[in-house]
Amino acid sequence: MIGNDVVDLRAARLESDWRRRGYLSKIFTSSEQDFIHDASHPEIAVWTLWSRKEAVYKIINRESGIRLFNPLAFENLLTDGDDSRVGFKNQVYFTQSNANSHFVHTTAVSLAQDFHNLIELQPLEIIKRNHLPFFICNERVRPASVSHHGNYYFAVGIRS
Repeated sequence: MIGNDVVDLRAARLESDWRRRGYLSKIFTSSEQDFIHDASHPEIAVWTLWSRKEAVYKIINRESGIRLFNPLAFENLLTDGDDSRVGFKNQVYFTQSNANSHFVHTTAVSLAQDFHNLIELQPLEIIKRNHLPFFICNERVRPASVSHHGNYYFAVGIRS
């Protein structure tokens, strides 16, 4: 399964004051907060950790149909120098993030080997079924993930 999330940093600055007292503790565990405070670019760290949680949330939502807003239920596993895994309950998901001065984009997958088969999709390749995004690959309908924020849009899928 696949999920993705993008954060337009300019839009995020206008919409969210992550430096506001109590903001980080509502969204991030204490180890995640330590990671943010120790980062050379805390703003990028905030939105990278957030986008990882959101990308994994999209997998959970698609698999279970459950909608929940509980960012603390998703934890970036920041051990042994590997900060690309996110835990939810007893499951671990794998993420890859790309951050620059304009946006942070994260893709999450259930199986690490799925990163070898990722494809970026164009809007016209996306089809909706029951409000969920899909795409056609090798004559099969495959799950897709769509994310947009501010000026940025990403759609991704896994080739079969």
